[in-house]
Amino acid sequence: VKLSEKISAELGVNKPSIKRAAELCKADLATNLVFEFTELQGFIGADYARVSGEEIGVQEGIKEHYFPLNADSETAKSVEGQVVGIADKMDTICAVFAAGKKPTGSSDPLGVRRAALGVIKTVLEHGLKLDLSKLIDETLALLPVQANVKADVEEFFVQRLIIFLNSDYSKNILEACSSINPCTDLADYLKRVKAVSGGVDEKLIENANRVLRILKEEAGEVKPELFVEDAEKALYQAIQSVSFDGDYAKYLKDLTKINPAVTKFFDDVLVMDKDEKIKNNRLALLKSLKNKYIILTDFSKL
Repeated sequence: VKLSEKISAELGVNKPSIKRAAELCKADLATNLVFEFTELQGFIGADYARVSGEEIGVQEGIKEHYFPLNADSETAKSVEGQVVGIADKMDTICAVFAAGKKPTGSSDPLGVRRAALGVIKTVLEHGLKLDLSKLIDETLALLPVQANVKADVEEFFVQRLIIFLNSDYSKNILEACSSINPCTDLADYLKRVKAVSGGVDEKLIENANRVLRILKEEAGEVKPELFVEDAEKALYQAIQSVSFDGDYAKYLKDLTKINPAVTKFFDDVLVMDKDEKIKNNRLALLKSLKNKYIILTDFSKL
């Protein structure tokens, strides 16, 4: 119930029917009918709710919070089913990890892989703006057993996400785009994957990797007054011209457009200049370029 309320708040859907569905969603498990016919869980609960005079949203939420029932079945259509379903599955996943019983090999008796896939499908199919990373924190905090397993749960979700999308996209691209934690925004992750899957210029990959190789340590801020070569100034202006406006395909094109300026910089400029100030300024310039690259993907994995 508490998780459902937190998810509702994040999605901006304040419906009393969500809390009510969360309160009643497991009630039918106490009946002899579900004890005898386990496949009726949720379905018969929705019927009990209807007979008891609960509103339609509550009925649908009780039935659909188990959706998807398998890898190929439909996800919940009602917001009650989506919210309560995500809360239920997240509770299961985090509880299993906290208890030290995460799935190994092909064995998954507690259905944790299926639960993670259910969350992923529900979020992506319905375009839910939900921060799963934050939700993992909230779920773990509500458990009676405290365990430091957030990183494990996130990694588990990322791996399930990659496996789920692997039939449509290259594994290399899926892994490269996971350099920015996909759990914070699954829809944003998928947009980046689609943009990179459309094709990336080989020279762009080469230059991006060259930048990543050179920058082994943190660099400071760029000071334009320390530029010596025209190629430095040109690259600085090129970097300033690239900004992200939500369209990753356009952003990739913009990065490709400034590629000649990057190439010229490497052709004309010695980054590791003898003058410490000039060297550090050139490293800072490359850092500002790197910050543009990593918005999209980890080019070293492409």
